[in-house]
Amino acid sequence: MKSKIAIFLIISMISFRLEAQNFPSFYPFKGFHVGVIGQVEFVQKPMFYLINDGDPIPKGTWSYGWETGIEFSYHFAKYLGVSIGINYGTALSYDCAIYWRTIPGFNDGEGTANNYSPRRSPMQDEEIMFPLKFEFHYPLLRPLFF
Repeated sequence: MKSKIAIFLIISMISFRLEAQNFPSFYPFKGFHVGVIGQVEFVQKPMFYLINDGDPIPKGTWSYGWETGIEFSYHFAKYLGVSIGINYGTALSYDCAIYWRTIPGFNDGEGTANNYSPRRSPMQDEEIMFPLKFEFHYPLLRPLFF
C-alpha cells in the first residue's frame, strides 16, 4: 500500500511541476499595444473625359499623398486582434497638365500658348481619419510575421 501511494505521489509531482520563470513567448502580439503610423502613397494618374469640344482634355500625371497618426490595438487571440487609430493625412490627391489655348496677361494682352502646362502643385485634400482595423498575424520565421 505504501509503495502504491509513493508511486502515485511521484507521478503526480512529475505531471504538476511549476517553472521558476516563464519562457519568452514567440508571439509578441498579446494584449494592448500603442503604435505610431507613417506612410507615403503614390497615386495613379487620373483619367479625364471630354465633355465639350472647346479644348483638349487635361493629361493626368502621377501624384503623391501621405498619412501619419497613432494607433491603439488589442490582440484577443494568438493570431487575431483589432485596432483603432486617429490619423491625419491626404484623403484626395490628383495632378494634371492643362492645355492652355490663351493665357490672360501674356505679353500685356491675350497671348496664345497652345501647349500643355503642368500645375505647380498637385490638388490635395487633408482630413482627420479614424481607421478601425481587424488584424491577423501569422508567423513565417522567428522574427517575421505575415
